[in-house]
Amino acid sequence: MSLERAGDSDRGRADTTMHNSSEGTPLLGERSSSPSTPEHLLPAPSQTPTPRRRGGYQSGRRRGQRGSTALGRVSNFDPKWWVQRARYYVPITGWLPNYQASNLVVDVKAGFMVACLLIPQALSYSSLTHLPPAYGLYTALVPALVYGMLGTSRHLSMGPEALISVLTGTLVKGQLKHLYGAYSPGMPPADTVEHFSTAVASAVALLSGLFTFALGMFRLGFLDSMIS
Repeated sequence: MSLERAGDSDRGRADTTMHNSSEGTPLLGERSSSPSTPEHLLPAPSQTPTPRRRGGYQSGRRRGQRGSTALGRVSNFDPKWWVQRARYYVPITGWLPNYQASNLVVDVKAGFMVACLLIPQALSYSSLTHLPPAYGLYTALVPALVYGMLGTSRHLSMGPEALISVLTGTLVKGQLKHLYGAYSPGMPPADTVEHFSTAVASAVALLSGLFTFALGMFRLGFLDSMIS
């Protein structure tokens, strides 16, 4: 009798378990509504994944969005974008607002020492170019001011050099032959010779500056490292 009762109780437990499991098990395609399982832990319904093209219209769309963002900044006159561009092309706009007044005395001393070396050097090099000494002072002053606004090196000395002076003087002397030939058998006035030499040297300096500026704009500075 005890064995029969034990078997009946086991069958009753199995029926109860099957009944409970059939009630709590969701059908295929349905989400479980059991109160014991939170909603955010339930599996999401299956979705068919959308195939993505590699290198197709999506990447082009992203590039277009980036380009439109950059154009939008330029068209909307974004101040941050223009400030960054100004600091890149005109570095003085970046360091001058942050300049410390305590460095002024040291900079004046450094400038005085450089001037003591640069002024006699510029006066002597002007004779190599067949120009008046005043133009030697111009070549010592103007490049230093321009490089102070556009340059980034704190240890680079700007001014005339012996090689450039000799090459410029050779070119000016060659052009003066044509001027003397136009006035032969007489001699041209001194003012005419000075103006002519100045015009030739200025044209050479202008063309050299434009050529160097183009190299800098097209990022061809590595050619200087390869040549030198």
